[in-house]
Amino acid sequence: MEKKTGELLVAGYMVLLILAVWGWVFNIVALCHCDFAPPYKAEVIRSIGVVVSPVGVVAGYLTIEDGPDKEEP
Repeated sequence: MEKKTGELLVAGYMVLLILAVWGWVFNIVALCHCDFAPPYKAEVIRSIGVVVSPVGVVAGYLTIEDGPDKEEP
């Protein structure tokens, strides 16, 4: 029973690690698609997320209002 519990913990850790890396990479991709025009909210948050990876993991899953998903009138 303990071997199965250990395997589940390792599998859960691997899933969390993959999700974290995916969020950080998506943050970098979203930063590359930013327009770098005022306001710079998305650019600042995503740039900080590249250096401080926990911020990047969270920012990678967020849609920031003036980021690449903003619709032009």
